[in-house]
Amino acid sequence: MVMSIFLAKLIGLLYLMIGFGVLINKKYYKEVFEKMIKSEALAFFGGILSFVSGFAIISAHNLWVGDWTVIITLFGWAALVKGVMLILAPRFQLSMAKSVMKSEFYLNLTGVVCVIIGLILCYFSFVA
Repeated sequence: MVMSIFLAKLIGLLYLMIGFGVLINKKYYKEVFEKMIKSEALAFFGGILSFVSGFAIISAHNLWVGDWTVIITLFGWAALVKGVMLILAPRFQLSMAKSVMKSEFYLNLTGVVCVIIGLILCYFSFVA
């Protein structure tokens, strides 16, 4: 449970910052995301980072249980899969990201979803 709480604090705070950052500075983050999806080198580096972080999370926390801690496991697997996809099929991943970034709705949705996930993880790791 100590690992679950640590990872929930880490991911929860990160997602809160990203979510509020996106919602407060939409124009800035839209430009940042557009630049990110144009850079194949950054996609490769992001793939390595996602793979390593996902592998680390599932190596330390691969718990398929019926409580909130399964969220951490899902994050680990999602990061691992994202990393594999960015390394093995970067152009496919980048084309998907480009199509999503065409709408400001998805930028707003990203911010809101990040804040909600951040709040849930921070609640369970700091309060509950």
